[in-house]
Amino acid sequence: MELSRKSFLKISNGDVKNHYEILKKLGEGSYGKTYKAKNRESGDIRAMKQMEKSKIPDLNVFKNEINIMSILDHPNIIKLYEVFEDEKYFYLIIEFCEGGELLQRFRERNLKGKPYKEKEIAEIFKQIVGAVSYCHEKNVVHRDLKLENIMFVSKSENSPIKLIDFGVSKILEKKENKKFQRLKSKTGTVYYMSPEILKGSYTELCDIWACGVILYIMVFGFPPFDGKNVKEIYEAIKNEKYEFPIKISKHLKDLFKNLLCDEKHRFNAKQVLEHVWIKKKAPDSDSEGIKIDLNKLIKFQNYNKLKKAVISLIASRINSNEVNNLKNIFIALDTDKNGTLSQEEIQNCLLKTNIKVNFKKVFDSVDTDKNGFIDYTEFLAFMLDESLYMNEDKLNEAFKVFDPEETGLITVNNIKKLLNIEDNDDEIFNEFIKENDKNGNGKIEYQEFIKMMLDK
Repeated sequence: MELSRKSFLKISNGDVKNHYEILKKLGEGSYGKTYKAKNRESGDIRAMKQMEKSKIPDLNVFKNEINIMSILDHPNIIKLYEVFEDEKYFYLIIEFCEGGELLQRFRERNLKGKPYKEKEIAEIFKQIVGAVSYCHEKNVVHRDLKLENIMFVSKSENSPIKLIDFGVSKILEKKENKKFQRLKSKTGTVYYMSPEILKGSYTELCDIWACGVILYIMVFGFPPFDGKNVKEIYEAIKNEKYEFPIKISKHLKDLFKNLLCDEKHRFNAKQVLEHVWIKKKAPDSDSEGIKIDLNKLIKFQNYNKLKKAVISLIASRINSNEVNNLKNIFIALDTDKNGTLSQEEIQNCLLKTNIKVNFKKVFDSVDTDKNGFIDYTEFLAFMLDESLYMNEDKLNEAFKVFDPEETGLITVNNIKKLLNIEDNDDEIFNEFIKENDKNGNGKIEYQEFIKMMLDK
């Protein structure tokens, strides 16, 4: 059975207020409002995006956004936790980033006379491009990268960032010649549009141009292509001419020339991450000193299937602040910068041990979605400290996810419905129940659930 973040994402009907307490309004847009909300079971603070159905021009586009967010699993990409629906609204429950927008923080620092230094800019930019690189690996083009769509997880100065808002994103399809389709719709925010978007034929490299604009604004304080009106801005973009108003290093100048240039000569995301300016100003963490205890993987391998599913669910909803150290380890181990960990990358960091095991078998047991790599949530699942996933509030939330009708019982149908499995063969799911059903009633009661989680 395959498990991934997407396994736990579905649209639930009913009153969202039964699950979340609304604390305050954060903002308002053309489709609806965003609130700060608290999960009634876990107490976790999350953002609730309330979208009015009558204002959504195309429900397929809305469902496309949910689908894209469900397949993206990266430390620097916003998490979608749950989706609710009632007669009038959709509710997207997403990660709460209390640090605010990059644009807001950028302006505040400038007003205080503490503008970002080049090293700080490089560290933020590297995270942005890392997230974009991962999206492109997954054949997703964002199409609306801008400072407003970069959020800080916390208010600390060195807070990690999250890429948000996949409302106009697109999954690229490969054609018969194995090349990706070229997109045509003029989408995005004016200042960040690439010349090829304006021409009506573009690829994922439009995101790299937008990254170049973001970097330029952070370095110089204003966009590289400007004008008195939209028409003038478009003309400036088409001409691809910009200036360096202050002296900058030759390496940074070279990076700009490979970002804000013709599509044929523009770097892809991986080339940007390998550029000398990023290597010098935001060097990779040394993965040599990071070691993972093989016992952690073996322990996870030996858990029964339902316990693995519960830990994976908790890992998929864990707050970024609670696992910041694990996030840093994951990024350091991801030496090829593709947003996942390979068998080789895991093996290279294992503590030397006398334990003799079939490593491939152990790796496969942790690779719960069976894609041949360890995704971020899979990494968190086997690395989580017990104190995090054995937290009573988190266990209460997890149990209610498996028991949405709040009967106090988990059944075969509950498990199949949660994991979106329509297979009529219940044998494997009966095994789920049998392994943990101590009183033999064919269902898992809450105390049996807790005992399963306590069992080593």
